[in-house]
Amino acid sequence: LVRRGSDGLECVLKLMRVADLAQWNGLDGFYQEAAILQSLNRTGIPRYLDIIDTVTPDTDVDAGDAVLGLVQSFVPGASLAQIIERGSPMSAEDYRATLERCLELLAFLHGHVPPVVHRDLSPGNIMVDGESAWIVDFGSVRHAAGARDTLTDGGRLGFAPPEQDRGEVVPASDLYTLGMTYVVLAARKSAANLPRDPGTGRVDVRASVDLPEPLPTVLERMTDPNLGDRLGDAAAALALLRTWRPPVKTPFRFPWRALWLAPALVVFVAWLAVLWPPEHQALQLGGWFSGHGDPLSGMTSTFMGDAGAVTGPAHLGDLRWSAGGRLLVSVHDELIVWDTEAGDALATLPLATGRERGVVFAGLA
Repeated sequence: LVRRGSDGLECVLKLMRVADLAQWNGLDGFYQEAAILQSLNRTGIPRYLDIIDTVTPDTDVDAGDAVLGLVQSFVPGASLAQIIERGSPMSAEDYRATLERCLELLAFLHGHVPPVVHRDLSPGNIMVDGESAWIVDFGSVRHAAGARDTLTDGGRLGFAPPEQDRGEVVPASDLYTLGMTYVVLAARKSAANLPRDPGTGRVDVRASVDLPEPLPTVLERMTDPNLGDRLGDAAAALALLRTWRPPVKTPFRFPWRALWLAPALVVFVAWLAVLWPPEHQALQLGGWFSGHGDPLSGMTSTFMGDAGAVTGPAHLGDLRWSAGGRLLVSVHDELIVWDTEAGDALATLPLATGRERGVVFAGLA
């Protein structure tokens, strides 16, 4: 932490030995970080102030005396790594608010032209102060203009998504690292000690954190190891966080209005049971008709009239009563004259023609 001589502004000076940068192929990363920070101007991202560059074409990078420096604005608060180490409590409100601020910052970076991918989000690179949050340390930042990047050293163990090991640079990679950071913050465990599915490598978010919805749902969608199933960018994560609604459970309602149909249904079924007996009973000598002469005769007179024919199922095409109600003629494959009181078939005739049927019916009268 230093102060600028001209106005006393508190600044952060990031100094690096050129020999170390050259050893780790970091020279390009340093200059790219400086260039990208110069192009970004937003609250929540350190502001680029100046660069100290002692490298010349004649510099011997192995000598160890050349340095590079990046001057940035001071960021207040504490890092999430410090909060975890101290065991400092964080309310659910601050947790959600700082996650939302980080997603807003990522949405700004991913909406940059070309998109900017941080690649190294972790508890040490996120500063918070109450509900405010800053993303710092853009040393691994990359433009995501292409789909892949040959540099895979960005990202910390346990936080980097699977595709980053393959050299892919996409905005969804930042969602994974940010999601893992906030899972670790809530679980107060290292990323390596979080419960995971051994087959897919997916972190069991709900077993790791005790948070109100929609936070577990959002974190699950952010940390899906399958790039195709993960939220695509920070804007999508913000939309889910802000618009999530719990599933609506429709309470059971008893169908009281249908109860008035019950009496009518009972009467209707009873009427059918009397009018249309089962076939195996109707065709047995002295079966269903035995002892049912009077009720059936009464129902026939009530609903059809004394001279009416009752149309039944296929085996009872016509029914006709005698004047006294004792004899019943049924027509199916054959014509049968029944004595309803005794339950006996008095006569059986082959399939009758219409003329023969009329003669028999006339005789009943």
